[in-house]
Amino acid sequence: MRDNADTEFGRRHGFEGIRSFKEFQSRLPISGYQDLEPYIKAAMHGRPNQLTRSAPVLFTTTSGTTGASKYIPMTREGRRAKSRLMWLWLSALYRDHPGIAAGKILSVVSPEVESCAPNHTPCGAESVHAYRTMPKPVRWMYSTPYEVFTMDDYEAKYYTLLRVAAGQDITSIITVNPSTIVPAGRPACPAHRAAHPRRPQRYPLSGLRRREPPSRAHSPASGPGASA
Repeated sequence: MRDNADTEFGRRHGFEGIRSFKEFQSRLPISGYQDLEPYIKAAMHGRPNQLTRSAPVLFTTTSGTTGASKYIPMTREGRRAKSRLMWLWLSALYRDHPGIAAGKILSVVSPEVESCAPNHTPCGAESVHAYRTMPKPVRWMYSTPYEVFTMDDYEAKYYTLLRVAAGQDITSIITVNPSTIVPAGRPACPAHRAAHPRRPQRYPLSGLRRREPPSRAHSPASGPGASA
């Protein structure tokens, strides 16, 4: 709070004078996106020191499932904090499911840059930034190159994800929103094909073969605790 006391939001709510959690509760009412949107819009137009002293390096976008997409400012400090939390999560995941290191990870993410704010700050998915900047032992486990996620044709993108994954030993599926797994698997679902018998199959699924993973003796170190 001291870091952001001299922001528009901090000055309005008296960050400088807050000395206890009780004071914090009394000065900052529970807020929704509509309460923060004016500050976010101002930041997107280049006005500094709105919600944070540090300038946003990305405006992350929500999926828009409950309405219009929302823009969440992400600073460099926020990215570093999220990276630490991601490592904590990966460590717990590997502790509870060590078998995931024996195969590949199928991830479904959105493009990192989908548009730009009026001040030219990128807008897109923060999940892809995490996807692209993971240490090498984790990135080695990816089943799909990042370029696939930048495809504009959703049907072609999901088909490519499925086809590439079908040729590998997938031991985990990781995605921010589990519902995105559904469209990726539809082309291979017999019930889906039966429900759409007249729909032309643009991308045939015949000829898929499982590709054996490389020998563990020659593969890079695996697991979240391995060093890059």
